Amino acid sequence: AMRERELIMNFELPKLGKILEVLLEVAFQISGADIGSIMFYNKNKDELTIKVAKGLSEEVIRNARVRSGNGISGIAAREGRSFLINDDTQDNRIKPYLNRPNLSSAMVLPLKVENEVLGVMNLGALRSSAARFNAENLSVMHRLVDLASIAIG
Repeated sequence: AMRERELIMNFELPKLGKILEVLLEVAFQISGADIGSIMFYNKNKDELTIKVAKGLSEEVIRNARVRSGNGISGIAAREGRSFLINDDTQDNRIKPYLNRPNLSSAMVLPLKVENEVLGVMNLGALRSSAARFNAENLSVMHRLVDLASIAIG
């Protein structure tokens, strides 16, 4: 099983790329998100990089590097827990990272296979759009991510 897991972590499986594209697409359809990405965790480098994205510039996609435990994505990856972020977010650990004034709300969910975090899905709603994320959106996304992790695993 270790051999398979290595393949997944190295992102050599075309099937995996397809699953992630579909996952992000469906997440957008369901949540009404305007921007989003799926980042994968590279154990050797201890960092997350973007594998699929919508609404982000090529430059951001190419250059984004998040260390485990840094930023909201990094905390979600390290702790294996998700975050719902909006204007009344009280969580002091993530407050310092809420510096994207163009976003009204966001969801960050870890992607796990057998309790191992493989990556993180980030979804954002722009202030200019009607979408606002709530606990119900987050719970639907959890179900979607669970399905995807079965497909990946």
